[in-house]
Amino acid sequence: MSRDDQLITSLRKIANFDISDLDDKKSRAYTFVNPYSVKLLSESNIQINQFDKIYVDGILMVFILRLLFNIRVKRHSFDFTSLADVVIGYACNQDKPIAFIGSDFESNQLFCSKIRSQYKDINLGYSRDGYFGKEEYPALRNFIQENSIAIVILGMGTPKQDELAIYLKSQLSNIIIFTCGGFIHQHASTENEIYYPHIIDKLNLRFLYRIFDEPKLLKRYIYEYPRSIFWLFKLAFKDKNV
Repeated sequence: MSRDDQLITSLRKIANFDISDLDDKKSRAYTFVNPYSVKLLSESNIQINQFDKIYVDGILMVFILRLLFNIRVKRHSFDFTSLADVVIGYACNQDKPIAFIGSDFESNQLFCSKIRSQYKDINLGYSRDGYFGKEEYPALRNFIQENSIAIVILGMGTPKQDELAIYLKSQLSNIIIFTCGGFIHQHASTENEIYYPHIIDKLNLRFLYRIFDEPKLLKRYIYEYPRSIFWLFKLAFKDKNV
């Protein structure tokens, strides 16, 4: 099966979030895709079908999936406009040890300080930056296992965070893993509890705010996104002609 065929099959795992997704009777891994990240995943060696669910990050991807693949889902992102409070709140209410892995050291420390302030009952079992290689995966796995970490949030960028998520799922029992993209960095960098201003979120203009806040992303939106969208159109055409 070609990578494109694998991806088309994996797209069928795109679904809406349900609170039962946090059931830890077995290990589960979840990731999020937008036009840019889904193409990066297709170009990697990651077995996307190993994720239990794939959520749609961004209103543009919601429209593309509906138009091209007849997949009708809502937008779910790991940030405070969407799933972050649900997942972190669940960890607090159930006293589940949670780990945040990602961003640089200073941003990660600042993020954790803010999270402790926001969630007084959080059991923050582990945190570290996201700058490490595969050679450190076994030690990380052992630490998570020995300290009974129940939920792991990975903000290391696609596809690195996805690779680690699948590795941890395959190595550990009864653990829930979410990728979160730039969530740790974004939350650390804002003075507010929510990164996106309310009006920006309401009008679905989050991508414009990110460009304003992080100008280095401009190239991604004006160059990589159109290429990725064109690729998705070709993928949909191939799917309809199989």
